[in-house]
Amino acid sequence: MLTGVTMFALRGGFSAPHTPAASPTADPSAAVTVTPPPPAAPAARSTCAALGTALPATLGSRARRPVAGAPDRVVAWGAPPVVLRCGVAPVTVPPDTNKQFEINGVRWYAVARGPVVVFTTTDRRVPVEVTVPAATAGNPADVVADLSVPVGTRVPASR
Repeated sequence: MLTGVTMFALRGGFSAPHTPAASPTADPSAAVTVTPPPPAAPAARSTCAALGTALPATLGSRARRPVAGAPDRVVAWGAPPVVLRCGVAPVTVPPDTNKQFEINGVRWYAVARGPVVVFTTTDRRVPVEVTVPAATAGNPADVVADLSVPVGTRVPASR
């Protein structure tokens, strides 16, 4: 089912206007310019810092990259970049949606927005967003699966 949902997303099944989380720079050594998450309370900043220490140096074959704009709550890997932003605004999930699913114990809401698929947690006290290039080899949800473990262990559930 996860593959089907993600493939539906890649074909434009989930669409909404969106400001990209990162610049589309293709140079893997250049800093990624990001849209910073909104200001956060000290507890959220502390949670994001704990998550940041648990995130991998590489994500599949993508190496971690420097981030310009919000390096304390944003991490990027590869080119075009996969971008994780911690402490984003919570998403409003329509009650009749089939765009929400669980990956490795973390519930995510997925929306295709042009060249990216944006996954946002819906069951964490501090929302986390992962933007994955839609052209990623394989399934963009596989990238999120790799990040679900540190998100699930470092960001407390809201349930």
